[in-house]
Amino acid sequence: MSRQKNSAQALAGLGQSLCRLNRINEGIVFLLQAGKVLLKQAKLSKDIKYVLDLAFQLSHWHALEPALDLAQLALAIDGNSANANHIIALCLHGLNRHTEALAFSVRAVELAPREANAIILLAVLEAKQGELSRARQRLENLLATGQPNMARAHTELGVILDKIGEYDSAFQQLSLAGAENLKCSATQALDKTAVYRDINLYQQAYDPTFLQSSANLKADDGLPTPVFILGFYRSGTTLIEQILAAHRQIISSDEAPLLSAVLAELSKLGEPGITLPERIKSLSHTDISRLRKLYWQTAQAALGKQIQHKVLVDKTALNTLNIELINALFPEAVVIFAVRDPRDVCLSCFMQSFGLSTLTIHFLNWTDCARFYALIMAYWLSIRDQLSLNWIELRYEDLLADLAGQFSPIFAKIGLEWSAECEEFYLKSQRKIIKTPSFSQVTQPLYHSSAYRWRHYQKHFAAILPILEPFIKAYDYQPS
Repeated sequence: MSRQKNSAQALAGLGQSLCRLNRINEGIVFLLQAGKVLLKQAKLSKDIKYVLDLAFQLSHWHALEPALDLAQLALAIDGNSANANHIIALCLHGLNRHTEALAFSVRAVELAPREANAIILLAVLEAKQGELSRARQRLENLLATGQPNMARAHTELGVILDKIGEYDSAFQQLSLAGAENLKCSATQALDKTAVYRDINLYQQAYDPTFLQSSANLKADDGLPTPVFILGFYRSGTTLIEQILAAHRQIISSDEAPLLSAVLAELSKLGEPGITLPERIKSLSHTDISRLRKLYWQTAQAALGKQIQHKVLVDKTALNTLNIELINALFPEAVVIFAVRDPRDVCLSCFMQSFGLSTLTIHFLNWTDCARFYALIMAYWLSIRDQLSLNWIELRYEDLLADLAGQFSPIFAKIGLEWSAECEEFYLKSQRKIIKTPSFSQVTQPLYHSSAYRWRHYQKHFAAILPILEPFIKAYDYQPS
């Protein structure tokens, strides 16, 4: 960089590297600088390819408004660019500006009528506008072409068929999507057994005395204590986060991986070769203070200095896997554990297009999805009563029935008064970029149609019900 201060390649490379290190705010600055250089070059060459590549990267890191601005400037240079129209539509969709997005998406498909990604986005936007029959036909026509890698098209068609009420056909499309994804070489390279090994290590090292005594190791460092929202995917964690974040004295993480730097540092502590649970148990007062300080440094880098004056809500659903570390570092923390009917959770996970990882790979197969859910929930139930921190379980269905009644005691626990603004959380959410798949649900008032959706798919649960029944019973849900 010192030699190539105006090199778009160097600026973009540095920006990408910082973003991958979870220093996203810093990385975006360099990506924007690269965009200015590339835009200047594009005005001379009339070639906007690299500008659009950068706009897409900005959208990937959820910098949607800068990405939108850059793509619009690129479109001004080349008004017949299908990709520019597509990226603009993608950004507007992410910003919940669906009517505007639809117009650009239509234009993208007009310019590139065989481009699968453009067709799929157009179908999604048509469905958002209630044009379900048109969206369905568009996806069915695309699938009829026999193009490879059509998992996303199967998923979106499944979602549309669900809305239409053709539930068996919807389930078939979702199953086809999973099977298609499982054929992908990138998916096959993922180790789906890793999470089972991790849980097994925690179970082998289980020490209730250590868990209960973590409060005795509390660091006297003057640092505040976050509130954590945990659970399983699609259990209402984003909804809980957005309701809390509507309070003026709260700032939320929106799944910024705040514990990642702590976990990386933890891996360097203790004797070589010991397991993660053993490292946690071997932490000294000094280690705990050091890791707490690192956590807050990471939070400030990700969220800014405003965290110094507000209560931080750290929401990452599968931080359930890190509950023993959280208990060791923040034994006085409040943990809100999201609970939802296990059948609705599994159905929602099966219907969702997640970025693939060693965790989300389990959602590509119906039985794997149930087994993964059971693994995480059984671990939570086995450990929750031994934790020194303050945990609260919040049922999604109870939240829908009585928002204020469910949240007033939670606010009392975290030392804040209930605010009526929280009942209109969706107004604030509409102005935010929500990074999780739930963004469309949390930008509108509470609705009840997402509860007990599993009943439409009851016959498909026969194969996995024995896996889920212990948790249906544990949380007092009605049996099938």
